[in-house]
Order: sequence, then C-alpha cells, then structure tokens
Amino acid sequence: MDTITQQEWAFGGFLEGSSPMTGFIFIAALLLGAAGIAWMSYRHTLHALPALQRHSLFVLRTIFCLLLLLCLANPIRTERKLTEPSGPGPLAVLVDHSHSMTRTDNRGRSRMDEAKRTWHTIRQDAEAAFSKLHFHGFAEKISPMKDWESATSAGSGDDKTHLFNALDEILNSAPAGGYGAILCITDGIDTSQISANQSIPRFGESRTPLYFISGNNRSRPENFLTIRESRAPDQIRKNSDFNHHAVIEAFSTQAQEVPMELWQGDKLLARETLNLQQGHNVVPWSTRVTAHTPGDMMLELRLAWNKETPRIARHHVKVVEETEFNILYYQGALNWGFRYVSNVVKRDPGFRLTAVFNPAAGVKISSGAESNSMDDLPATASALAPFNLVILENVFANQLSKAQQQALSDYVKSGGGVLFLLPENEAAQAFSGQAIEEMLPVVFAPPQSRQYRDMQAERFQHMMMQEGGSSSHAEQLFALGDENTPRLESLVEFAFPDEKPRLNLFTVTDAPDKIITPAFSSYALVKSVKPAADVLAIHPTARDESTGQPHVLLAVQPYGDGRSGVLTTDPLWRWRMSLPSDSRDAEIFWQQLFHWLGKSTESTLRFTRSPVEATKSQSVSLQIAAPENASPRLTAKSAAGETEVALTPAGEPNRWTADWKAAHTGLWELQLTAEGHAPATAFISILEEQTSPDLADLPTATDLLKTLASSTGGELIGTAPPRSWREETREPEVISETRTLLWNSWPWLMAILGTFSAELLLRRKWKLL
Repeated sequence: MDTITQQEWAFGGFLEGSSPMTGFIFIAALLLGAAGIAWMSYRHTLHALPALQRHSLFVLRTIFCLLLLLCLANPIRTERKLTEPSGPGPLAVLVDHSHSMTRTDNRGRSRMDEAKRTWHTIRQDAEAAFSKLHFHGFAEKISPMKDWESATSAGSGDDKTHLFNALDEILNSAPAGGYGAILCITDGIDTSQISANQSIPRFGESRTPLYFISGNNRSRPENFLTIRESRAPDQIRKNSDFNHHAVIEAFSTQAQEVPMELWQGDKLLARETLNLQQGHNVVPWSTRVTAHTPGDMMLELRLAWNKETPRIARHHVKVVEETEFNILYYQGALNWGFRYVSNVVKRDPGFRLTAVFNPAAGVKISSGAESNSMDDLPATASALAPFNLVILENVFANQLSKAQQQALSDYVKSGGGVLFLLPENEAAQAFSGQAIEEMLPVVFAPPQSRQYRDMQAERFQHMMMQEGGSSSHAEQLFALGDENTPRLESLVEFAFPDEKPRLNLFTVTDAPDKIITPAFSSYALVKSVKPAADVLAIHPTARDESTGQPHVLLAVQPYGDGRSGVLTTDPLWRWRMSLPSDSRDAEIFWQQLFHWLGKSTESTLRFTRSPVEATKSQSVSLQIAAPENASPRLTAKSAAGETEVALTPAGEPNRWTADWKAAHTGLWELQLTAEGHAPATAFISILEEQTSPDLADLPTATDLLKTLASSTGGELIGTAPPRSWREETREPEVISETRTLLWNSWPWLMAILGTFSAELLLRRKWKLL
C-alpha cells in the first residue's frame, strides 16, 4: 500500500472548479491592486512620513492582504492511500462455434476463418498483456476448452446461439479476483430472445471489459419468416379468457406487410397486419380469446407469407367445467377484508376456501366456507399446487420468508394464479426490491424510513389506548400503515383505460350489455406498470405527479404459464354495503376475477415443450408431463399414416422426453394418450427448405458488438490490438483519502493577526491614528 501526500487549492465562489493557474492569476491581480492602494494611501498622508515608516507600513499591509487572500484560496493537504499496482488478471477467450460462424459462403470461407486471421495478429499482444488465457466454446451451451485450436474446431454447426447467456456464465464463473477482460469471437447473433437493452447495463455493472472479434463473409441474407413461438393453454375453464401468444421472426430485404389471422374452425377470432421492416424482425403478438362452453377449441394461426409456404400454427384447447375451485387466502394484518371475501365465496358452492393468517396475529379459522386451515403459508410450490388461486391480502414482505416467496414464484410459473390485495401504501412499499416483485405486474415505490413508520404506528396505537383499546400485537399490525393510506371521503367508481372494460370480469353473462363498476374508498400507490402488464382499471381522476398517468387500481400480467394480479384498493366491502340487498354485482365480479386468474388443477397429459416448425432433416426435441402412475404413449400422425414415437423417462418425476424426426414435410399431429386420461395434441409444421434457426444468413451485428464493448470499457478489435493491452500495469485504486485544511491552524491565523496588529501598533506609535 502506497501513501501519497499532495497540496491542493479549492477556490470558492465563482472560481469554484477553476484550475490553480486561473485562481492564482486572480489572486495576483487582487494582490497588486491591494498593494497599489496601500502604496497610494501611505504616500499621501496627513503629514510627511520618513521613508522607513512609509515602507514598513506598506510591507505589513501587503503581507496581511497576501495572507488573507491565500486563506480564501483554501489550501488543503490531501493524503491518499493507494493499493499496490497490479498486473491484469486472466483473459477469457469465448469462441462462438454455432452454425452462423461455421457456415461457408460461395468461396468456401466461413466467418470463423476471418476471425481466426484477426486473432493470429493480436495473439502475442494478448499473451503479453494478461497473466493467462482461458478458452471456452459456446453455441447453445458453453464449455471450457483446452486451447485455441480445440475452441475453434469444436463447432459442428449448432443451430442455436445463446451469446448473452454465455457472457453471463463466464462472468459468474470467473476465478477469484475476476477476469482482466473477456474476448468474444462471434458475429453478434443471439437466438435466446434475451433483450440486448436488458443485457447491456448488466454487463456494464460487472466492470469487466468486453472485447470482440467479429467474423464476416459473403453470405447473402435471404427472405424468411418463421413462427418461433406460439402458446395457448392446454386446458381452460368455461366462461374464462386466456391469451394466445406468438413470436414471429422474419428477415426481409424490403419493408412489407404480412396478413395474420387467428381462427377457431370457421370463425375468425382476430386479424392483424404485421409491418415487417427491412432487415431482421422479431415481432411478439398476443390476442385474448374467450372460452364459453365446455368442449374442444381448435385454434389456427395463419400467416400469408407466400402461396407456396404459408405459415400455420395450431393449438388444441380443452374447455372444462370444474365443480370445485380451491382458494388459499393468506392475510398478513387484520382488517375486514377476509370476512367480506369469505362471505362472497360462501355464495358459490363450487368454491372451497383455506384460510391462513400470519402466525403473529394469533388467529385461526376452521369452520364454514373456510373449512380448511394452515399454520402458515406453504414454503414449497408442491404444497401450493392443489390450489387454483392464492390470495394474499395486506401482507408485508418481511412476513414472507425467501422460501415462501420462491414457492409463490414457482407456483405461478407452473400455471398458478396469485392475487395481491394491497390497499395500503406501507404494505405495497414493503415489496419494493423484493424477489417476489418480479412476478407482479407493477413496480412499487421504495419504503419510507423506519423512524417515520414507527412514529405513525406509535401515534395510532396511542389513540387506540385512549379509546380503551388493548395493545396486543394484532392491534399493532392493524395500526401499521393506517395513516399512510390515501383516504377518500366517499366511494369512487373504477375507470377503465379504454373507456369500456376489455374483459368479461365486469359484465354479467345473462346481461352482456350491463357493466359492473366496482367502487372503493381507499387505495395504495404504485411507482410504475411493467411492460407486459395489462391495466384493467384505473383511478378516474387522480394522476401520478411525475408521469401524469392515472393511478393503477387493478393490473394483471402473465408470468410463466400462470398469472399474477394486484388490486390496490380496499377489498370493496363498502361498495357491497352501498348496493341494494338483492344485487349480486359484487359477488359476480369477485367470482369472475377468481376464475379468470386461477388455474385448472385437473391433472392432465400435456406437452411442456413442442416447437411450432421444424425442417425435415431436423431432430425435434419434445418434453411431456403426465399424471402420477400414468403410462403415456406418443403417436405422430400425418396424411400418409401414423407412427409411434419412443418416450424416455426424464430426470424429474412424471416427466418424459422424446427425439423425433419427421419422415416427410407437411403438417404433423402429435397425440399423447394414456389410459384413463384425456389425450393431448400438438401440431408441428415440417418444412422442406433449410431454414436456419440461428439466422446464419443475417449480417454480422457490428453495431451491437460496438455498443456492448463501449458500455464496459472495451472495444471491437480490428487489425490492431487495443491500446489498453499495451499497458503493463493497472492504475492503483484509492483505499482512503484524508483532507486537512491548512489555513485552519494556529500559526496561519496568528500570522494574519500579527501582521494586522503590528501595523496598528506602529501607526499608533507614529501618531497616524
């Protein structure tokens, strides 16, 4: 560790931030002005002064002005303790050996060939600049390599490129002290659907420079369009909505429009035009579908790419009528919400409620509609699996352990539904920055200081004591956040973003023209809404001060295979009390919301992974889930006949995998059957043309590589090595810094006071006062 001591000047006022030279020029000008005034004042006095007296007074006045100006210049002695300069750590060399790098052009040259030529020109500089070179190869997965030769020859044309995942894994598996830098040899194409905008800031935070060597050849892009992903639930309850998702990927040499339609048999459900821009396009698309009556729904997504090769994706959705709907209701702090919601549930014999209260509340319910009870919220997704919906009301994040939060997240990913009732700011703010916030459709404002919250709770508890209340822990939980909840003088009705509600949550089956409009009396604030969220209800008048957007009351979003929702208002019990006694609007709204968010718990056969399109020469990887003790059988059917596909047990219980290669092109139907269970169906279009899933015909993403490199302090390497590699040592880091004001000391102040006093004494002695 080295210690460096330096003297600095910190000029204030309008000179703040100026260089020392500018400051001293200004001080010199002031000093000359002060000296000139002093000389003139002692030259023209009331009576003539001897030369000795005049010169002595002039010198003392000038020294005083100089000391005063130097004091105002704020001299500071800075002492810095620095780390010992050290050489750079190892260099991680990451080689992309996917299809786009190894495919040859009309000259028989690949992008890897050009990248190799660049590497050979800088290899000696890399070996001299870094302590060691670690080689890795990647395409879909990353693996360590012995040396450069093995890293560049390991590729066999893998059809997937996960560039961002490979960089993440390299950073996470870095040795102690980290890598000195990462050199990635790639064309910048990534097929993992990870957003570059999300990855760039994360790589910048790692403080590990990224360098790139790009490969280029004469491969010419050709027009293509593929349905990369098409998803719909295998099973849905009647009179409920679901989203049909699709991701369309295309390359177009010119801008064009592609018609897209979603059909159910001969009924058109949705129509849209895809506006493809020139170049590479990845277009997500989603539409909402309503399942009315039990039965089979056959959905078909059609894209009119061209007459010879239209793109089609089919889905078979089973609409069921469940007789029992299990709800797990967890309440963190006592209020009227549970009793009101449980009364709504009682009015529908299909609902079954399990009540759980935070253990600190000391409350258990085990009768009536809430015929089951638990000691606490389960900490595993398997324990939550029997429930169609989990409702969490007035819950604080510190009441949920990490295991409970992870269980909720895994439960929703696997198809579950979670509804958060957060009518108070404090309960909402408690989830800011928590892991569970990731699955929710909104971002919460950060919590207020502990001191502020304690003052609120103490004030409310004191008021309760004065009214004769107790000081039990349940009352303390009830008190938290009460003063921080926006209060309204009267009930306010929901408003809708599009003037009319988009879902049948707010309509009555028997009267479709009637709109149910809930009303509330208090609500909590959220910071923002996530891009994938769907805002279903908003405040009619209140707006966010920073964005000008209306406050969110009800928002939902898909998360994995399930859904999560947040209701920021009170549980609407005051609205129910304001309605006529014979009105069923409140219970209809709640029951429809529960059914829409919840999942089907019927154990069924299903495909957990099945591509939409493949080529004749491509081996299709399938993943299957089946009920316990079932013996599934997989059959592939086409117009030419059917064949049985072998299933292999996977590592997880009740999971199977299959690798299948189609015998010919066309639309294939894969049917999964098991005795005693309803069959599951998937459709795959087998294409003749050799499409390249890793986009081998696309040009090198040079701009992306430059952006990634510059965000981390690296660069895209050309014909010469980076200049930073030629530096033998790194800059030392500052461990600590101590700043001492030099003018704030007795000698300095005594010198100023002494010169001023000496001048006054001499003037008095010489009778000049």
